[in-house]
Amino acid sequence: MDTGEQAWMQALCHAVRSMGRQRGVVAGGAGCTSARTVSCDINRTRAVPCIPVPVHGFFTKEKKMAHHNQPKRDSLRQLASIGAAVGAAVLAPASLAAPGPKSTVSAARALEMLKEGNARFIADRPESVTQGKQRRLEIARSQSPIAVLVSCSDSRVPPELLFGRGLGELFIIRNAGNTVDTVALGSIEYAVTQLNVPLVVVMGHERCGAVDAAVSVVEKQTVFPGSMGRMVEPIIPSVLQARTALGPKGPKHTHDELLDASVKRNVQRVVSRLRESEALLLEPLRAGKLMIVGARYDLDDGRVEFFEG
Repeated sequence: MDTGEQAWMQALCHAVRSMGRQRGVVAGGAGCTSARTVSCDINRTRAVPCIPVPVHGFFTKEKKMAHHNQPKRDSLRQLASIGAAVGAAVLAPASLAAPGPKSTVSAARALEMLKEGNARFIADRPESVTQGKQRRLEIARSQSPIAVLVSCSDSRVPPELLFGRGLGELFIIRNAGNTVDTVALGSIEYAVTQLNVPLVVVMGHERCGAVDAAVSVVEKQTVFPGSMGRMVEPIIPSVLQARTALGPKGPKHTHDELLDASVKRNVQRVVSRLRESEALLLEPLRAGKLMIVGARYDLDDGRVEFFEG
């Protein structure tokens, strides 16, 4: 490969990498280094494959000059086409929306459906839910859930069972303490903006272990190992607020009362944040297309109490 050809291909790879950086894609390896293969490796965070281009004999000096120039020109034209194709793939906007129809259920109706399902759960008379092969095939290529459930990872708090819902009906985000970090927030925004989900429910539960850990940090200065300490940090402000509202520990409140007040306050803080400070949720809230509510699940009687205010 002569100096001009090397420079041309290096410029091509540089251009593709530059386009990738402009779109938030990080360039991969060194790229065009092989005399037999031309490859501009783009980080696989975007579906832009590394495309090998065979150039057998195009730049070898064994060929006679009469047969050398035409293959070289063909090779360069092929490389130009590949550069354009890769560039278009890098610059193409990524679509987050799942294909198929989006949710058309209103927020009020979605909330009513959850309440009806929980009433059946409490009465121990669950209805047959939408599941099985037919339903699985129906939603295989698209989804239209009626609600987002931000709930605790606790094994005793399975949202589909508590609300009597089936396959594809709830968009569930679970973690210990039902907090909302960047990943959870992005998931909520995706469901609301791309799937038209009309209802977001943030649900805590009685005797939550993550909230109890935060209470222990506040009351006893407990230090938890590994990532557990960082996990409960977002809950600590809720415990402090709940304790202030209850007054000093002693005759006015017990540990269980502080724990339960902290569970509810933790839910209210997350709901307030979603309602008041997250830009992508403000417009559908103002337009009446979205409702965000809090809830608390009682482990003893199975009842879900909603905080709609």
